[in-house]
This record gives sequence, C-alpha cells and structure tokens, in this order.
Amino acid sequence: MPAPLLSLWAFVVTAPLTFTRLSEEALIYSGLFGGAALLCLLGAWHARHLPNRDTRHGLMALLLASSLWASAQLVFLLADTSAVAYAAYTTGLVIGFSTVWAWLYFCSAYSGRDLHRRLPVVVGSALLFGGITLLKLTNSQHGLYFGISPSDNPLTLFAVDRYLLYWLTTTLSYALVLVGFFMLAELWLHVRGRTRAIVGLFSLMLLPIVGNALGLLVPSIADLYHEPLGVAAFALGVLFVARDQLVSVQEVGTRDKPALILGPNAHVRSYNTAAETLFPALQNQDALNQPLDEVLPEVAATRTAHHPVLKTMRNNTIRYYRIAESRLRTGGAPVHLLVLMDVTDRERQFREQEQLVQSITESVSDGILQVSFEHGIVYANQAMASMFGYRTPMALQTTPPSALFADPDAAQQVQSTLRRSGHFTGEVTFCRHDASQFVGRLSATLIRDDHGDPAYYNGVLVDLTVQKNRERALQAAKEEAETAARLKENLLATMNHEMRTPLTTIIGFSEVLTQQTNGATQRFAERIQRGGRRLEHTLESLLILSKLRSGTYTLHPTSLPLAPFVDDMIAQFEERAAANDLTLTTTAPPADACSNASPPRLDPNGCRHILTHLIDNALKFTPPGGTVTVQAYRTDDSVHFVVQDTGIGIPADLQDAVFTPFKQVSEGPTRAYEGSGIGLAIVRDMTETMGGTVTLDSTEDTGSRVTVRIPLPIAPPPDAE
Repeated sequence: MPAPLLSLWAFVVTAPLTFTRLSEEALIYSGLFGGAALLCLLGAWHARHLPNRDTRHGLMALLLASSLWASAQLVFLLADTSAVAYAAYTTGLVIGFSTVWAWLYFCSAYSGRDLHRRLPVVVGSALLFGGITLLKLTNSQHGLYFGISPSDNPLTLFAVDRYLLYWLTTTLSYALVLVGFFMLAELWLHVRGRTRAIVGLFSLMLLPIVGNALGLLVPSIADLYHEPLGVAAFALGVLFVARDQLVSVQEVGTRDKPALILGPNAHVRSYNTAAETLFPALQNQDALNQPLDEVLPEVAATRTAHHPVLKTMRNNTIRYYRIAESRLRTGGAPVHLLVLMDVTDRERQFREQEQLVQSITESVSDGILQVSFEHGIVYANQAMASMFGYRTPMALQTTPPSALFADPDAAQQVQSTLRRSGHFTGEVTFCRHDASQFVGRLSATLIRDDHGDPAYYNGVLVDLTVQKNRERALQAAKEEAETAARLKENLLATMNHEMRTPLTTIIGFSEVLTQQTNGATQRFAERIQRGGRRLEHTLESLLILSKLRSGTYTLHPTSLPLAPFVDDMIAQFEERAAANDLTLTTTAPPADACSNASPPRLDPNGCRHILTHLIDNALKFTPPGGTVTVQAYRTDDSVHFVVQDTGIGIPADLQDAVFTPFKQVSEGPTRAYEGSGIGLAIVRDMTETMGGTVTLDSTEDTGSRVTVRIPLPIAPPPDAE
C-alpha cells in the first residue's frame, strides 16, 4: 500500500485521540470546516429541486466539491504527521481548483449561456485543469508548488511554504471566479426587483478573499483555505432562505422576451428589462410588490382570457403578444412566470382568417357558436343572437350557456354526450331572452386541448319553428285530405247503392217497353234505355277510378288467352261500329311477337277496362267511314294492347292532358262529343297499377294510336335435375 494512503488510514484510526490535544482556536476552526462540509452536502441534496437541469447540476457539483474541500482542510488541521498533512493539503489543492470549474459551469448555466456545452471550451478547460492538477500531484518530485514543514502554530502542527506555481494558479483561479461573477452581473442588470438578496448571497463567496488576506497579517491562519466557508454560507442562504429568488432571477433574467414573476395573490415580484421597455408603467419602482391588476390591468385581463393575446401599441405600430404562464417549482410559496411572446405576424394572419370566417358565419341563416367549458360562450354569430332574441352577439355571450336550454337536464345531457362521444346531434327545446321557447336542431363537436381534456365545443343551431309549423300544416292538410277521401269513398259507395238500384229498374222497364210498344212510345223507351246505360257506365267508371286512385283496387291475375279475349271485346262493339258506319277489326301481331307462347297471367277485369275505354274512345272520335283496329300480342317480357283509329286526332299540346280525369279536347256545354272524360284516366291508372306504361301517338285529322304495355312477371327457372 502506498505511503500516503497508509498515513491517511493511520490518521483515521487515531483521529479521535487528536481532538484531545487541539487548542481552542483549532477546535473552533475544525468545527467551522466540519460544519461547512456537512452544510454543503445538505445544500447539494436540496439543490436537486431546482427546475433548470444544467443550473442544478452545476450548483450540486460546486457544493459537493466544496464539501470535499472543507473535509480536506479539516484533515489538514487534525494531521499529526507530515505525510497526512501533505496528502490532505495536496487533495485540497486539487479539489479547490475543481470548484473553480464547477463555479464556471454553474454561472454559465444560471446566466443562460451555453459555454459549458461548447466542445472547444470544455476540451480547453479539461486540458488546463488536467495540466495544473498534474503539477500539484507531482509536487513531491519537482517541489515547485509548495512545501510542508513542522510549525509551532496553535492551529496546525505544520506550516505550508507556497512557491511561484502556487501563486500563478491561485491568480488564475481568482480570475476565473471573477469571470463567473461578470456573467452573473450581466444577468442581474437585466432584472428588476428582489435581486439584492441574491447579489448579497453570491457576494458571500468573496468573503474568503478577506480571510486569505488576513492570513498575511495573522500567520496562524495563513495556511488555511477559507473558500469552503464562503460557499457554505452561500448554500445556506440560497437554498434555505432565498431559493425562490434564485429561480425567479434566472427565469426572467435569461429571457430576451418580456417576462414577469408573480408571487402569491398575483403581486409583481420581478421582471426583466424587456418587460420594462414594453410596459412604461414598470419603469416606476413602486410597481414592485403591487397587484398585477393595478400595475398592468390589461395584462391581468388578458392573462385569464380564453385567447390570451395582448394588443399593444409601440411606435405607432400595433403589436400582439401571447401570454404564456407557468408555475415555477421553487419549494416555497406559489410563483408564476409570465412570458410575453411576440406573435404579431401570426396573430394578424389569424385575425384576417377570423374576419373571413366571421364574414362567412354572419352570412348564413343558421346559428353558430363556440362554448368554452371554462369561460362560457366565447363566440356567436348574429343569426344565433337573433334566434334567442338578443340584439348583438356580445349580449348573448354574457348569458350562461345553460340558460339557453328550456330544460337544465337537457344542457347536462348535451355536455355529457359531448364528453363521452365527442359529438351531439339532436332536437332540443331552447329558451329565448323573452322566456318563449322554440325547438332547434343542435349539431355540436367537442374540441380538446393539448392535454386531451375537453376545452370547448363548436355548435350549429337550426331553428325548426318554420319547419315545425310546416309539418303541422302538412299534417293538417293530410288529415283533411284523408277526411275528404273518406267522404268521397262514402259518397261513391252511397251513389253506387242509391243510384244503381233505380237505374236497374229504369233500364229493365225501358227494355220491356221497347219490346212491347211501337211508334213514338218505343222511341222514347229506347232513349230512356240508352240514357240509363250511359249513366250506369259513368257510375261504374267513377267507382273504378276511385279505387285506382285510392290504391284499393285488387288485381286477380289468371291465365288469359289474348286472341279470344280480343274477339270477345270486339264483339261487344260490333253493333255500335256498324251503326256508325265504322270498320272495327283486329290486326296480326308483329314479327317479334311470341306466337306459340302460353297464355299470359293478367287481371282480366283490368284488361277489359283498358280495352273497353280505348275502343269506346276510338269509335267515339272516328267519323263515319273510318277504321278502328285492335291488336294484342305477347313478347318475351310483356303484353301489348294497341288500338288505332283514323279519327280526328288530338292536338300535340293536349296529348298529355287527355289522361287527366274529366279533361277532354272539346269541353263545356257546347262540346261536340259526349262523355265524362275519365276513360283515358282509367286506362293510364289501370295500366300503372299493373306496372305498365301507356304511349299516345296522335296527329290531328289523321288519327291516333294508343299502345299499352304490361310487363309480365319473370318466370322462375326450371328445377335442376
């Protein structure tokens, strides 16, 4: 084991006995250095709470190194052999020089510089520290740094002789310490308020210079280092008395942006020169320790606003500053840091976009609003204000959002749904300013902040008053129409019962009279019979049309051979056609017809009504000598009924109207042709009930062609074998 280590080990074993021989002065100094070592260790433990990482690391290194330096000095005081004294003094020299670099690291970090992170500075410092440390450790070989000799000093048993290298290194160390103080002084010059205590505490680190100077006058203390005592006093004051000032001064002094420190109850504690330049009110020292709302009321108001952007006027130019607030971790009373960041360009762009959006929202008829969970209604357009009976959106914004709902539970339901799913859409009953109520459709979307917490929601409100009134009007009209339809059905049913029985009697007796009389009586009976049958036909047509229009007509499809069916229909009209000198005949199917297909499944009564009215119309409007042809055929997917005549034709502008009930080409009491005008309406409605279409092709003075196409149901595929 090396001799110095053996000497230190022997010293540790015999140290308790050493205290018994110390003088009173030595015991006092031993207590001071021992207390300084413990105090610096305790300070390093508390320094871990400082918020700035580099400042925290630098201060902890400074305090730990000072604790070791004080311990080395204590060992030197208690040393009873030259080997122990030599080892302790050498260790103190090395550790003491390391505190200089820890101090510079701390000053660089605390003043907001990055010297401690620049690689050239770090490498140069390491080389310088290593070279000087090597000189100190090799002093026993070259003897150019210091020497140890026995002494009758009441404090120590050994005296230290310092040589040229010692004084050069000491001068360099104090020069570097002053560099650190210059960095701090520049920081302090940028801070207003509560810096005296910090400056005073840092000044404690200069007191060892006084102690060392006294050593020149008092030889008994000339061999001792007093720097650890100064660092210990600094640690005691900064970390246990003025830690919040230490943090506050750094936070405002290292920023080039305007910054303020607020203490409890939002009192102004300190600020930097940038804030003083921005706010002339801060140039008065009376602003310190005053409430923020009295010193800078515009900042106090903006600080709590939903959009914390402050508008200022500097050199006749409008500038915008966003207030960023954070709580400083000092270990004491709550301290808040306000930093004002110049966001003029971004805010101008934002306000231009906001004006554009506002111009758009003000042009819509729907209500648009933004509701903050903390500040209430922060935006509403004019439509929203008018919807609730307010003259301006600003008046609406003073109303609590819950007051807009007729039912408070509905307000809670909207917020709960938004927080749960992020969206809400539904009809809600709202309350106007005059206490009247209305129903609106609210569509809202939740917006969260940077932490994921609900911040506000954007909503669009549509007033459904007009729609609800329209719906009620439509419902009333629907009920009225249904009532009219029921009355019509009842009327037609009554007519069917009350008129058909007398008509049957009239037609029957007129037929008997026609057979049993002659002359004028017979002619009168024939006219009665024709009028009765015409009235019976009209009544039947009305009943069929009513069923078709009401959707109560029921189809009964069955197999229907087309050729016999058409022949039977023509046979019913042959006598009438002959009486009017008209030719009524059938024509052959076209080439694409399916001649060998099985009979289609159709509703016979429906087809009979279609052909009856088509043939009746063709005979009615074809002059004597004309021709009416009927054609019926089947294709792969449909059945076609075609009735063509050489009659008077229909004008082009009336071809759509003739399918309207009671609409005729010739109307009024002087019309040329008799009829109710519902035949073609029945044809169209019956065809559409069967799923088909009706096509009319007509030319005046040439004739008309009506084609009815009825689709056939798709036959199921044959079963696979």
